[in-house]
Amino acid sequence: MFRFNGTVWNQGEELTMKKKLLLKAMAVVLSAVCLTGCSGSDKVVFSSETVVNVAKKYGMEETANYSECIQLLAQEENNSLYYVMDNPEEANKWYYASYLVAENSPFPDIQVNDCLICFEKISEGMGGRNALTEIYMITAVDDESALELYNAFCVEDSKYESSSGEKDGYKYSIRYLGNENRQMTGGVYLQNSTVIFINYAGEVEEDGGCVGFFCKELGIESPLTLKE
Repeated sequence: MFRFNGTVWNQGEELTMKKKLLLKAMAVVLSAVCLTGCSGSDKVVFSSETVVNVAKKYGMEETANYSECIQLLAQEENNSLYYVMDNPEEANKWYYASYLVAENSPFPDIQVNDCLICFEKISEGMGGRNALTEIYMITAVDDESALELYNAFCVEDSKYESSSGEKDGYKYSIRYLGNENRQMTGGVYLQNSTVIFINYAGEVEEDGGCVGFFCKELGIESPLTLKE
């Protein structure tokens, strides 16, 4: 038996009261976490696994290496492919060869951890719409390097309709140029140390084609919104 402020409690009642107080304290802590963390959590997550799942869902086939990817794109057949460079050494060699070889390159001399490439090519000779879609996801060694890369991709051109902003935990810059028959679209997206770059040139597709599909599945702002 215990006496508290003139009230007599037995030991069982005291334990019950302690449990109630503990539950109330936990509820307060969880509420604080949700207010500061849940509401600000990223709705969109940039990851290789996510992009690979979208590529597979679209019907892209994985290539064994980057050389095979380029060889298949050079052929007359229509091809829809993806390749993952999860080895930093290979990813850095590819980045250097793709963006730093040219003199006065606007791209930063940074290190990258991995890269994922998606291509879709449809040839006019195959009865297609003569189009090329390129999608790159590049993860830099740190957030600062990724921001430099993002800014390098954000090339301003007055010929394009353009828009930029932040939403759902990522930054974006999109552009669009086209008429009733053909269009050129692009988008660059940044989340932490990861940059996604999308580029398309070809005939207009009513359903948005590869670009529309990837943007919808990834939950990112589509450059096709500038067409409307």
